[in-house]
Amino acid sequence: MKKTILTTCLLLSFGLNCFGETVDGFLMPSKCKKDDPTTHTRECALACKSSGFGVVTADGKYIGFTPDGNKQAIAMLQSTSKPKDLQISVQGTRQESLLIVESITWK
Repeated sequence: MKKTILTTCLLLSFGLNCFGETVDGFLMPSKCKKDDPTTHTRECALACKSSGFGVVTADGKYIGFTPDGNKQAIAMLQSTSKPKDLQISVQGTRQESLLIVESITWK
């Protein structure tokens, strides 16, 4: 009985801290997160890929991706010839200050 109660409490606690959402913004390497996202290029993003990625929202807030999200972002950048305008829509779940990415699509 105690184990069931404890498990339920942990699941509820985890559920309150993590929620699914869609975030729209610009794909940016964490190294460049303070740059102007509207002028950021694919070449720069690929050159800075080792620093990790995130999304810069319309209000200028940067939300970093987990390692799996970084892999998705790199694969997306490598599969396109889109030079500029790295506007994206990200579906994921927040985990503290990071976003666990489910999918990333170009806008």
